[in-house]
Amino acid sequence: MIGALERLTEVPWRALGRRAPNGVRLASAVLIVTSRHRLWQRYGADGVAAIERAVGELSAAMAARGLSGTLLYADDSPLATCLGLLPADVRRPEAIAQLVRGVASRLAWTEEQARYVLILGDDGVVPFHRLPNPSPDGEETLLSDHPYATDEADPLKPVRAVGRIPDVGLSGLIDALEATARAHRALARRQPLSLTSDACGYSASVWRGAARAVFGAIGAPQALRLSPPLTHREWSLPDAAGPRLRYFNLHGVPGSPNWFGQRHPNYPGAYPHFPVALRAEEVPLAPGAVVLSEACYGAHIQSRSPSDSVALAFLSKGALAFVGATGVAYGGLAGGQLFAADLLARRFWESLCRGLSAGEALMVAKRAVITSALQGMGYLDSEDEKAVFNFVLFGDPSLVHWEPRSKRTDGQADSVEPAWAGPADSVGTRRAGEKRQARRRQGRCWRVSGAMWRGSCRSSGRKTCSSKRRPWQAGCNPRTWPVARTI
Repeated sequence: MIGALERLTEVPWRALGRRAPNGVRLASAVLIVTSRHRLWQRYGADGVAAIERAVGELSAAMAARGLSGTLLYADDSPLATCLGLLPADVRRPEAIAQLVRGVASRLAWTEEQARYVLILGDDGVVPFHRLPNPSPDGEETLLSDHPYATDEADPLKPVRAVGRIPDVGLSGLIDALEATARAHRALARRQPLSLTSDACGYSASVWRGAARAVFGAIGAPQALRLSPPLTHREWSLPDAAGPRLRYFNLHGVPGSPNWFGQRHPNYPGAYPHFPVALRAEEVPLAPGAVVLSEACYGAHIQSRSPSDSVALAFLSKGALAFVGATGVAYGGLAGGQLFAADLLARRFWESLCRGLSAGEALMVAKRAVITSALQGMGYLDSEDEKAVFNFVLFGDPSLVHWEPRSKRTDGQADSVEPAWAGPADSVGTRRAGEKRQARRRQGRCWRVSGAMWRGSCRSSGRKTCSSKRRPWQAGCNPRTWPVARTI
């Protein structure tokens, strides 16, 4: 039997080397989770048949890499029936998560381990979890896929890599499945990855310190582009040849198709306070790209399309992975000590560049945020908690997007995950204000964007912008905002 200590500290992405209690090596499985009934309601019988054919091709491509891709209809699954599990109520994400856990626990019977969960469809097909918002920033609930990655015993610790392929129409969903299958076949044949192996970064100038610390994981920090002085007119867009890795640390607001920069206080007053830095309609071709955005609502796709969502625009232009926040995200101004969204972004890029898949890299990054908070502060406050629950992956979590820089003789990626620091009951054990004060004593500065733009931050002892206008409108002075920022 695996001991309690090993269960807490094991590296889940090394499942290929893990053995069951009887000594049998466990194969890696990808659970492709969706709802037959809801797909049928949207696309009819012919549409469901076309999706199943595309999923079959994807499973065959996964098999060439040693992965077992299995379609799991949450509401009508022969697999679940064979395993003695009842269908889930697809209106309740908790029921779907419970079904995923049940299937994952029983796959050991077939000498498999469910390392990955690939969700097909948007919130109307497989719903996001609605989690309580721990921060006083105006959001009612958090939209999250994180519970699909956890076990019931510890709802904080991710043990599976989870990703989602949103559907923006039948043709868009099938195109995404076919592109993912082509990427798996290319990996199986050891073909070079698409796009050049360099990176580009684009940040609000006020956050240049933290953004450069993050971007340094994949590129030269001084190569990070800033807005202002750049706007969507001056920023030179990447072309279809690359780069593969694309990092953004800009403002985002709900309902807007644009991301915004913010002027650094030391910059000339002639620069606009909040210039439009990137528009959804101007997102360039990105075949095979990996995109990470720290923008507030960067991954908010509710009732959105590629024409008014930067995330969906990147996916429609060929990006194979998009990581972003469904709501307000928190980070810092300086780059000396990263936390929350900045730490998650840095650890994601580091893990990806060591050969982990996109889903595994995000899982390791979330565990790093949790471990850092628990080891440094003894608890997980609202900002760190939101970074863990808020960030989602759009794309196949089992796809690898980087050739490891350092080779291992055993064929596995280098270890980048810290030891697990503690249980889920460490969440919110002290008020977030106490942690903010402790971080101030440590010289750590905070920043807040999306919620501050609405004047909704109610943090104790902080001024908020009294203007109800959007920040890019005249008369909204960012110097009256709190030091903290939500991205």
